[in-house]
Amino acid sequence: MGRQQRNMKLLQEGLAHHRAGRLEQASGAYRAVLKDEPKEPNANRFLGAILMQKKEFERARKHLLAAIAAAPLDPENHYILGRLYFEEKCAGDATKQFRECVRLNPGHVAAHIMIAVGLLNEGDYRAALEWLDRALAIDRRSLDALINKAEALIQLNRIDDAWKVVAAGVALDASSPGILMKRFGLHADRGANDRAFRDLQRVLQLTPGDRAVWKAVPRAAIAVCDWTYVEELVRFTEAPIEGELFPARQAEAESLYRISWKGEAATIRNYAMLAAGQTEAQQLAAPASAKRIGDRLRVGYLSSDLRDHAVGRLAKGFLAAHDDTAYDFINFSVLADDPSDTCRQAIQAAFHENYFLDKVTDRDLAETIHAKHIDILVELNGWTQHSRLRSLSFRPAPVQISYLGYPGTTGAAYVDYIIGDMSVTPPGCEGEFTERPIRLPHSYLPFDRNTQPEIAQITRSDCGLPENATVFCAFNAAYKLTDDLADSWARILSRVSDSVLWLRYESGLQVDNLRREFAARGIAPDRLVFAQHEASFGRHLGRHRLATLFLDTFYYNAHTTGLDALFAGLPVVTKTGPTFAGRVGTSFLRTLGLTDLITSTTAEYENLAVALAEDPTRLTALKQRLTEANATSPLFDPVQTARNLEAAYVMAWERQSRGLPPESFDVPPIA
Repeated sequence: MGRQQRNMKLLQEGLAHHRAGRLEQASGAYRAVLKDEPKEPNANRFLGAILMQKKEFERARKHLLAAIAAAPLDPENHYILGRLYFEEKCAGDATKQFRECVRLNPGHVAAHIMIAVGLLNEGDYRAALEWLDRALAIDRRSLDALINKAEALIQLNRIDDAWKVVAAGVALDASSPGILMKRFGLHADRGANDRAFRDLQRVLQLTPGDRAVWKAVPRAAIAVCDWTYVEELVRFTEAPIEGELFPARQAEAESLYRISWKGEAATIRNYAMLAAGQTEAQQLAAPASAKRIGDRLRVGYLSSDLRDHAVGRLAKGFLAAHDDTAYDFINFSVLADDPSDTCRQAIQAAFHENYFLDKVTDRDLAETIHAKHIDILVELNGWTQHSRLRSLSFRPAPVQISYLGYPGTTGAAYVDYIIGDMSVTPPGCEGEFTERPIRLPHSYLPFDRNTQPEIAQITRSDCGLPENATVFCAFNAAYKLTDDLADSWARILSRVSDSVLWLRYESGLQVDNLRREFAARGIAPDRLVFAQHEASFGRHLGRHRLATLFLDTFYYNAHTTGLDALFAGLPVVTKTGPTFAGRVGTSFLRTLGLTDLITSTTAEYENLAVALAEDPTRLTALKQRLTEANATSPLFDPVQTARNLEAAYVMAWERQSRGLPPESFDVPPIA
């Protein structure tokens, strides 16, 4: 047998071993060829691919470069080298090789997809979508292209289109873990938690050892109150691996669940820092004309949620009350305008300028903000859905502040301040935050008593409640409930005869799981009553008046939900938690002057709830105090909130104008 024939046979043997997963035997065959022909391109490429798979990147690169040197017009050589650079996180080098592959072979679907993946990682979702559409024009059945196209559409907030792409993928292969995970994310984002959890369970059956899939289990399980995944929940609350990076969308998906599931300040801060990334982007050039002392401050608000959303409904009052004769207020919305959203239209009327920037990259967003000469940029999302927090890494404004939308540190070195108060950001808590706390003189969370609808008069029978029972109410989202909270509530129910627990209905799995958990704690299933979503906000407020007492959650208190209860006249019993999110109830009650409803231990919390439930006279007096406080308290006064915020902005700007670094400070009460 001649030399060429022998080497061809060795290559064929190597490929057979390679395809069968026998990598050592395959490597041996390729090395035998290269010993005889060191420049043989196929043997170099195949051996380089195996070394890349084994994470031996330096040795792999040597062989792949040799393959290209011997066969520079072979597109597959460039593709494999591009994959190597991608694994090494050398994005520019990877894209260069993928583009060369496409130049040599315009029909190379995988190279098109990898170029798109690089663009997705850079946040250029529109360009990624173009490359994916090209890939699908070549092969409309490419699941990888469909999976990544769905992601691009999600990031562009084209959710309806994303659903169509996912449906096409499922039609092609209903057992594809990748496409099922995309459907899981879409279900979870719209609150279809039962369907999301079932998709995730199906993926676990298909890929039982996939850690990336298991990482999604905690948020899915917490959302439906399935606390059987103890090991994963414990792992979820541990500190992330040092150096681990989180895509923005993962941070959005997980952040609130990490706070709610017994989150400790140190691990929450660590997670947020890894999610934010600590390498600042290249700063934009300084404005052409720097602001002079005495000029009007230009304050920008950056958000996706200044609309018919909890944040929009809370902010509407103080935005309208801002002093637009002394300041310029500019709205940067990262969702497209919606003329049918009357709440959004009312909010926009409060601004001097409105910009809709839903289809731009983070850098483009930052450049637009920068071009408007914003002095103070207030970011209202944090790590919540549709966040564009990372655009702040380009430093579009001299002073950058986190407020309202996210109850905790962003972990971002490029955010200077977080707005809180003496309860949620008390002196001595600075280590919980990468930002410097600004403490407002009253509760940081705003509410407008003047724009609420008339509270509807409804009856217990309207809501399926027993007429004469003690009704403990807790309308918090299901993800705020924990197993130790269920222990506490079960003890309260056991101590108060003829009492029921009135919870918010979110899904069938949530109801089944909670009834099972409480039954295990000795509470009959019919003592849990579930309230369906109420479209009428007046009726939503009115049903609070049917309850005896609102029981707050431990780690992530009732925020907007708590304000609703208090405004409707329902007392809230809270336990001061270990983090910002768990101290919000304390903030409300201190501002209202109802500090006797604040507890510091689980035993105190339970004893107070039982004592109030069993003492109608005391409870009536408490409700009267709450009614009186509601009429006068700064908690429900948007004008007071607006003046407090304006004072905070001025104080932050004064430090900036004197060249001083950000530092914590208290905003004094306004006389």
